[in-house]
Amino acid sequence: MLAMIFLGTGGGRFITIKQALHTGGLYIKGKKNIHIDPGPGALVRGIDYGIDFSETDILAVTHSHPDHYTDAEMIIEAMTNGGYRKRGIVIAPRSVIKGFDEFGPSISKYHAGLVDSVIVTEHGKLIDIGDVKIKPVRMFHSDPTTMGFIIDTEGVKIGYMADTEYHDELVENFYGIDVLLVPLTLAQDSNVRYHLKPSDATDLIAGIRPKKAILNHFGTKIFEYGVDRVACEIEKETGIKTVAAHDNMRFDY
Repeated sequence: MLAMIFLGTGGGRFITIKQALHTGGLYIKGKKNIHIDPGPGALVRGIDYGIDFSETDILAVTHSHPDHYTDAEMIIEAMTNGGYRKRGIVIAPRSVIKGFDEFGPSISKYHAGLVDSVIVTEHGKLIDIGDVKIKPVRMFHSDPTTMGFIIDTEGVKIGYMADTEYHDELVENFYGIDVLLVPLTLAQDSNVRYHLKPSDATDLIAGIRPKKAILNHFGTKIFEYGVDRVACEIEKETGIKTVAAHDNMRFDY
C-alpha cells in the first residue's frame, strides 16, 4: 500500500513563522520511502507521527526557500544514522545543491557527502531508482531552478507541484497523472507573483484531469478563507474529486 502523509500543509513566510500550520513536507511510504520538502519542524512532526527517518530512502527538495528545505540536513543525518551509515539519495535543483544567483546552496557539502548519491534535477530528465521513477518538471517561481516532480511508484503516478505561477506548460507536463498535489498559497484577490490562487488551481486541475486533486501549502489568507470551502468550489467547477489536505492527514492509495 502507498501512503502519503502530510507532515505540514502550510506555505509562505507568515504561516511558517507563526506555525499556524505545520511545514514538515510530504512523506510517501511505499517500497521506497520518500520525503519531499522538509521545511521547519519536519523532524519533530515526523517523530510525533511515528515515522522512523532512518528508513527514508529518498529526500527530494523542490527549491531553495526555507519553508521547503530547512530540516533537510537533519533528515539526511537521520537517514544515515548520524552520518555513520552511507545510504539514501538526495534529489534537488541546482539552487539547493550548488547555489544559483542569490539562492542557496541549502544543503552543506558535508551533508551531501553523507548519502549514496546527490542528483541535481533537470527538467524532463527521468531519475530511475528501481521501484521508483521520478521526473522533474519545471516550475515558474522566483527561484528559477524550482522543480516539481512526477513520482511513479507502485502503479501510481503522483504529480507534486512546487510553488509556481500558472503556465499552460504545466497542464501539458502533468497531464495523465493519478493524484495531483497543488500548492494553493494565495487568496483570489492577491496580486503576488510566483504562486497559485484558486482560479489558477481550478484551471490546472480542469486541464490536467487527475483522478484526484489535493490542495496544500496554504498561505494565511486562503487558510482564513477556508481551504475545505475552496476544495468544494473547485470540485464543483471541474468535476474532479478535490480535497484540502490537513496537517497529519494520511492518504492511502
